Amino acid sequence: MEGLYPSDILINIVNIVILFVLLRAILYKPVSKFLRERREKIEKQLAEASQSKAEAEALREQYEKRLKEAEEEARALVRRRQLEADRQAEAIISEARQKADAMLEEARARIAAEEERALKKARAEIAVMAAQLAAQILQREISAADNDTIVSSFFSDETR
Repeated sequence: MEGLYPSDILINIVNIVILFVLLRAILYKPVSKFLRERREKIEKQLAEASQSKAEAEALREQYEKRLKEAEEEARALVRRRQLEADRQAEAIISEARQKADAMLEEARARIAAEEERALKKARAEIAVMAAQLAAQILQREISAADNDTIVSSFFSDETR
């Protein structure tokens, strides 16, 4: 077996150091650079994803807010339309009542006028019959002036 010589040990140490420096320059630095760049890229993508998520969340909240506002606006519009319809219905009902009252008043006025005409006609007929009856009783013809006097006294007695 051969012995270990200090020069061989020194050459092996120098070879290991040279190999280490070469491997570090050739492999370690590019691999570290690649890993660092990849880590930075991943961190950037994570930050972008987080930002995109935050933006999406903000857009979703904005959409929900607008949706709620639209729903509230729709409800308010429905309430306004309902109130307007109620007011219109009340106005129509009020107008119909006024027309019905006017028609009823007009009918009452016509009835009263017709009653007055019928009463005047009846009075005139009664006056003629009373005059004829009085003429038969008195066996004489009554003048128009006498007739009016008799009728007036008859009705004044009747109304008391």
